[in-house]
Amino acid sequence: MPQLLKRKLFRLSALFEIADDEFVSLRDECSVVKRGIVEQLTSGNRQLSLDVVSLRQLLDTSAIVSEICEIAVEAGFNFPPYDPEPDDEDYHQTSDLLNMCRIAGLQTIEEFDTVLIDALPWSEEYLLAQFQAYMRLSAIQQGNWHVTAAFICELLFLQARAGFFTLNQLLLRGYDDDIATRIWDVVQSYRHAET
Repeated sequence: MPQLLKRKLFRLSALFEIADDEFVSLRDECSVVKRGIVEQLTSGNRQLSLDVVSLRQLLDTSAIVSEICEIAVEAGFNFPPYDPEPDDEDYHQTSDLLNMCRIAGLQTIEEFDTVLIDALPWSEEYLLAQFQAYMRLSAIQQGNWHVTAAFICELLFLQARAGFFTLNQLLLRGYDDDIATRIWDVVQSYRHAET
């Protein structure tokens, strides 16, 4: 191999080594941040700012989120098996939920929890209405609406903070037309039934 090519190869190898070290360092720092957030949540600190990391940790550790997910299962929703290492889809859905929180003006974990606590009295009936609408309009009548905790929270936030959202926002966020319309119709009809 010519000396010039060897030298470039060695330099490239050194860059890969530096990049690998930086990725390891970044992963370790992320773990420290996550542990710190979990410790703060466990100690009762609800004034944490909402961000993807704090929200993801809350979704994984919150008793209220667990209770709401149990209600969703009773309504017919299916959850994937728990995976302690969230994948890109988990972060995408958490990011979607975070964007909804921002649109609704929520800034802290406490504000997020308050919305969910306030939703508890009507969540069973509402989630059942969403699931029944899915069953009526779904081409697959098998009851296999696979969801995540983040998505169930999105459904509840759409109802709890309906004044902040529109059908068009769901469509712009990437919802399929039929799904967005079905979900929004339930939000609107349920809202009208309450008032």
